[in-house]
Amino acid sequence: GGRVSRHHLISRLGIISWMRGLVVARLHSSLFPSVKMFCTFIGLLESAFRCAAQQEREEPGSIGDVRTEALDMAGPLVSAYMFNVDRADTHVPSGDALQKMLDTLDIMSTVALMQLNDGGALVDSFQEDGISMVAALE
Repeated sequence: GGRVSRHHLISRLGIISWMRGLVVARLHSSLFPSVKMFCTFIGLLESAFRCAAQQEREEPGSIGDVRTEALDMAGPLVSAYMFNVDRADTHVPSGDALQKMLDTLDIMSTVALMQLNDGGALVDSFQEDGISMVAALE
């Protein structure tokens, strides 16, 4: 779809906000009937945040509240992951599910930490201090 589709889905329709609403409203319910379905959802979420990051790089300031959505969604998403992976019907190796989750959290943190400097140029406010996300969850 390109830039126009990306802008329409993220900025006009608010697909990331809608996805956050699903995760927050149905945190411990049967929203995802299987771990495979949950992994598919977090894959879509990762793609949406990758599109948001690309849009922000191309048009600084264009993603609006998506940074806040990333921050607001991280905790509930991890809780939903724990709820879904703990279930016995898993057909997805737990390492695969964990890697998908970490990839999604990684791009979410990238988007959340994007900011504009005084001249309107995009700067990366992330500093690589501390331990990695993978090490923290092991």
